[in-house]
Amino acid sequence: MVITETTRNRSVGFKTGPWVRIPPPPPLINEAKELEPSWFKSFCLCITYDILNTDHLYQVKAKIKMNKKIILSIITVCFLLTGCVKEGISQQIGQSSSASAMTGSAASSETAESQLKSVLAKYTTNQTVFFQSIAIGDNQNAAFAISGSDVWYITSSGAQKLKSGIGFPEDNQSNAPVLWTVGDTKIFKCEEMGGSSSMSYAWYVKDGKAVELPSTGMRLSYIGNGQFTTIGEAFDLGFTDGVGAGHTYKPYYLYWTTDGLKEYGGLNITQQQLSKVTGA
Repeated sequence: MVITETTRNRSVGFKTGPWVRIPPPPPLINEAKELEPSWFKSFCLCITYDILNTDHLYQVKAKIKMNKKIILSIITVCFLLTGCVKEGISQQIGQSSSASAMTGSAASSETAESQLKSVLAKYTTNQTVFFQSIAIGDNQNAAFAISGSDVWYITSSGAQKLKSGIGFPEDNQSNAPVLWTVGDTKIFKCEEMGGSSSMSYAWYVKDGKAVELPSTGMRLSYIGNGQFTTIGEAFDLGFTDGVGAGHTYKPYYLYWTTDGLKEYGGLNITQQQLSKVTGA
């Protein structure tokens, strides 16, 4: 019997390796007789060589696979590090650009304010107790200021005196001048103090010019969303022979329009109608 490739694969189970042609065994004397030593030795050598050769091949393949994994891991890490470096550089560039823009904007604002103060200095030598610059258009600025007791509106082309006799008590911040932004409109308000009352004066900027608001009452206040309150005063607490006496203060409500402040309307009602109102 000769062990061929087909017979060998089916009996041993190996498909690779050198083939050893094995001579047929001598005739068996009986089923219990052992194989001849020469045939058995050749068979064992064949199997041993094939196993050793296969194990070496598996080891080489395993090393190649391991090296591939290591190389792929190194490449992946390099890509990740490259991405992190690029992202860090981009963030630094973005932060630098943002910081530069903010610094440039602040520097530009300070320059514009300095220029407007220089313009005002040509019109008055009084001490400036209030100064507020505003943007009124593309690359255009203006300012409201109080120098001494005078109210000024300043642009790059000159300064305009709006009002005189305005006191600014530093110990009473409730009557301090203020600048409001209502929508896209800038409104400046100051208060002229009296004995037991005061008078509000206000201007808004339209087409680069200061326009005075008429009849703003006493202690004009902005409560948000285009809504304002003011106080009306009168000596009408009581009347004697037709002469009013007693100082009273009444709140009024107004709202902002493109043409200025408008008062909410009222209705004439009788005392009976008033008594039906909750809380009257």
